[in-house]
Amino acid sequence: MSEESLIEKVLLRLSSGPVHKQELEHELKFSLPQILFEKGLVTPPNKDGYINLTRRGISSLGFLTSVRELSTLEHELEHVLTTLEKMEEELINIGFYDVITTPEQLTQKLGISSEDAVKNLKELSEKMYVLKLYDERGNIVGYRSRIAEITRLISCLKQRFSEDDIYNAPNLVSSVKLRIKDRYVTRRSIPVEDLMDELEGYVSDQFEGSWKIVKDVLKAWLSYVGIEKVSNFQRVATLDIFNALQRMHVGQLNTYPMALVAETGAGKTEAYLIPFVAYLLLRKMALRKKMKKARLIIVYPRVALSLNQLARFTKYLYQINEEIKQHPECSNVKIYIGIDNESIPRNYDVLKENHVAYSDYWRIFEDQAYYKKMSCPVLETLTDEIKFECCREICYDIKDGKFLCGEGHELPVKLFKDQVYGHSDIDMVIMTPNTLMRRLFEDSFIKFLEDTDILVLAFDECHLYSSLPGSHTALIFRRLFKLTERLGIKAIVLGISATMSSADEFFKELVNFKPKVIEPEEEELERKSVEYYLFVKPETISLKRAKINGEETQEDSEELEEELKPIKPLSTMIQTLMCVMHNMRRTQLKNKGLGFVDSIDTLHRWYYAQKDAEHRMLFKLRTRKMEKCQKCKEGPIISCPEYRIGECWYYAKFDKFSIGLDKPVNLQIYYSERREELKEDKDCILSTSALEVGYDDPKLIAFFQYKGPRSLISFAQRKGRVARSPEDRPINVLVLSPYSSRDNFIFINDDHILSSEYNEIPLNSENYFAQAAHARAAIIDYLAYKHSGVRITYETPAIEVGHIFTDFLQKNEKEVIDWIGSVASIYRSNVTLSKKLVDKIKMEMIST
Repeated sequence: MSEESLIEKVLLRLSSGPVHKQELEHELKFSLPQILFEKGLVTPPNKDGYINLTRRGISSLGFLTSVRELSTLEHELEHVLTTLEKMEEELINIGFYDVITTPEQLTQKLGISSEDAVKNLKELSEKMYVLKLYDERGNIVGYRSRIAEITRLISCLKQRFSEDDIYNAPNLVSSVKLRIKDRYVTRRSIPVEDLMDELEGYVSDQFEGSWKIVKDVLKAWLSYVGIEKVSNFQRVATLDIFNALQRMHVGQLNTYPMALVAETGAGKTEAYLIPFVAYLLLRKMALRKKMKKARLIIVYPRVALSLNQLARFTKYLYQINEEIKQHPECSNVKIYIGIDNESIPRNYDVLKENHVAYSDYWRIFEDQAYYKKMSCPVLETLTDEIKFECCREICYDIKDGKFLCGEGHELPVKLFKDQVYGHSDIDMVIMTPNTLMRRLFEDSFIKFLEDTDILVLAFDECHLYSSLPGSHTALIFRRLFKLTERLGIKAIVLGISATMSSADEFFKELVNFKPKVIEPEEEELERKSVEYYLFVKPETISLKRAKINGEETQEDSEELEEELKPIKPLSTMIQTLMCVMHNMRRTQLKNKGLGFVDSIDTLHRWYYAQKDAEHRMLFKLRTRKMEKCQKCKEGPIISCPEYRIGECWYYAKFDKFSIGLDKPVNLQIYYSERREELKEDKDCILSTSALEVGYDDPKLIAFFQYKGPRSLISFAQRKGRVARSPEDRPINVLVLSPYSSRDNFIFINDDHILSSEYNEIPLNSENYFAQAAHARAAIIDYLAYKHSGVRITYETPAIEVGHIFTDFLQKNEKEVIDWIGSVASIYRSNVTLSKKLVDKIKMEMIST
């Protein structure tokens, strides 16, 4: 056995949890490769001799061939499984949950031979995608898919607490609907080499001498991060943006608005990053003399999302810089990225002075500062096929002003504001709308823009800018555009979204530019797999058999009566999550769940009740193996009383491919006021909208929504957190309240929530009060622009601002009014109103 095969076996075995080192070596009949311990993928044996995977080891699982095979199906088997499931779907949705399909029925549906049908069903059964169902004599009576079995179990759920209540526990579920929807992804069929050849056609004469090096760097970078092909959507966007940058470089274009609209995972980030990096490298290599910069500012709506994307960009830029080093003639060329949000202090001294305020984001040890929100994302090589992320802590080097990890990787990132806006080599900045608003009239930010010639502004997840907060954000963007216009900056403005309805109209409302919309054509989409939707309607009351007068009687005694027991929807949610998590397919790569609810109070009750149920191991009431269960190893006997009433969870007992089905689900709670680090060992995260965007864990495969979502776009964002790979078959579960008219509407009209046609996003940038507020702020923007060098911030005493303002206003009143009108349209055609605003602010400043 080769060392690489042995390494793969060890990592695969440890992915299920800790194992005793000697037992593992005895099982494999080999000593464990020392490189796993030397590289830090496996922990040293603890005092009891057990070893486990580290974060590095977990990150390597995605590169294992055997693990990938567990999470995917061959095309023929996938087609057979999907056909079987859609046949079952029809029967389940008319109330027949005990659905059984025979090979003959599948043969008739697929038009294949009965031998092929039996062969495929047998193979799916061996892989635990399908159940074989037996009668008492051991004959196969038919088959049932895993999702149909989970649906049946949910329909039978009872609120059980002990082994004695199997028959008299109250029923929790009134009805279940199963919907199976095909997953379409943008086809990636264009080799990177072909894209590079097309880009070459847009390279201006000035850059021709540098193109070969840039092309080699781009190809090596994309190959290293696993991008060998791109989609036509990415190709069109890349060529369009690159062409616009070239035209701006020669002064043929000033502003270019564009909207990129495609499903999650379509590669929208790469679609604008590839052309920007290509142009940036050409510019840096060809124009060695000191001149203004080309820069990229990416605005994300949430801090969590900005931090998540920082790691991704840092990994990309590190590899690009490493590839550049291979070319001695341009080895001094580097690309840097900075970030500006609430976790970023102005400089190291401020961090030390206010270390308590920044304790959620930074750790100070002696004279070193460690950034807690990101570990080193650099990919390292274990073998030819297996890579892993470095995952070491990131530390600030006070002497050199650099950020290094424990392995010595010098990361191309700046994490202090003074470095971001005062460092002339910064090429990209990640921000949020709030930090952008605060920087608009800061001298350092204005100088940063003054040193910029071409600016690419990317507004990601821009569909989240809705209602009144969206109106404020739209006006912040307009204030930025006014500033860039006066500074003579040429700008590409990008709106990016997976769920933007009427993209051209919405984006024009957001940024005041009519964009060119680029989205995948229908023929570009290809079907990859399916996603499951389970709509669960809880019972409101349930019949429960009870003892008369509380006296002890036998179960079969006539001294038992039936009583009505009220059922809380939360009880149904708890048992449903337990049922799904202990019965779904959970491989090493795909094994986690993510739950959402809109109320923090409900979130707390759900979390603690779910945690209690798992801690008490209530799932064991359905998963304990009795002596008679030995006859069911190949498949359940349908006449078994426990199985028939849904109290035997077959997959939790016998699935040899899944991990953790027989163990308690490890839960974590997360919301805006409790932003704890999301831990690797948690099986299910329960959250509010705080994780709606910005949380991308490749292990997520199940989505839970308790009560109806606030909007279709919110629902799309939440379920979009799970199953990021096109081949995944995610389970999406909605437990709806029977007391809510909205939830009842969703249950009856499930097509409404599954439709890919989203409602118009409510955004009114003409809101009078929002415009009035930003018209005032625009005056401060103007003062900051005109008085570059005079430091004006939110903390500047009003009296100082007042003196600056009153003196300057007398000379430039007309220009101030024009500036206000370009930001707030209600002042544009009403000079009198603008003058009143200016006079009012002037009086306020003087009186202060």
